Parts: sequence; structure tokens; C-alpha cells
Amino acid sequence: MGFTFKQFGIALGIVAAFVIACIFAFHAEKAEKQRFISPAQPILEGEHVLRKMGESVGNDTKASSSFFLISGSTSAESNTSMAINFAWRMSDGTYAGSTLPLSKVRFSFDENAVTPTVKFRWLPCRQKCTVDNLMTYYVQYMVISIRESDWPKNINLPLN
Repeated sequence: MGFTFKQFGIALGIVAAFVIACIFAFHAEKAEKQRFISPAQPILEGEHVLRKMGESVGNDTKASSSFFLISGSTSAESNTSMAINFAWRMSDGTYAGSTLPLSKVRFSFDENAVTPTVKFRWLPCRQKCTVDNLMTYYVQYMVISIRESDWPKNINLPLN
């Protein structure tokens, strides 16, 4: 029993229809992902005026202990981290106070920058985002644009 030309044509048509349906589904899914706008986008998008900036030192201490009958152990760990506190103008014209670790801050020198500005690089979030939540979990880093003359050089290296 062999396939007739008519049966071969029908089988080929079914395979072609399946391939075309898969291609359309792939492109529709890709277009849907591109249409997704993160709730963070209206908050963090663009350049924002920077008003106030300062640094803070944070201490994070963790302690743990375990005991069994009359013996036990205790351990403690302390970490010191530098953070940048800053106020920046949001897209609605209000100012937000935020904090980021120094490791998430980058600087760009721009001699045309009359007022320092900040741009954020963030991960998309699919939930309702608050500024604090965005800074803690979604902002990968921020870039501060400032004139080089406004940035003091405080380089302290050991001399020995």
C-alpha cells in the first residue's frame, strides 16, 4: 500500500499549516513581550534632576547560635557598606528620596551639565512598584552625569 498523490498533497498541506501556525504563534508571543510596559518604566525612564546627595555607612550584623544539651557554638558576622542617599525629580515633578549601595552608582562627566542628572538602568517588574521597592530589588545601577569641576578629587592612597 503506497501513498497516492492526493494523500501526499493532503499530508504536505497539514504539515505546512502546522508550521505556519507555529510561526504566527511565535511572532505573536514576541510582539506581546515587546508591548509589555513595566510599571517601573514611567517612574524610572529618562533623565532626572538630582537635588541632594550624601553618603552613609551602614552596618549589617548577623549572629547565630546553636546548642545541644550542654555544649554549643555562637558565631557573629558584621559587614560595613557605603550607600548613596539622593533626592531626584520624578516624572510627575515631585522629588523622591532614595538610597542605593555605592556599588550600584556610576558617574559620567559632562561639561555641559549645568544641573547634575541621574539615569537608571532597571529590570522589568510585573507588579505595582513603589520607589523603595524599585531601588531595593529592580534598579541595577544609576549613572550620575556631572561636570568634572563639580566633583572633588579625594584620592587617599597609602604612601608606604
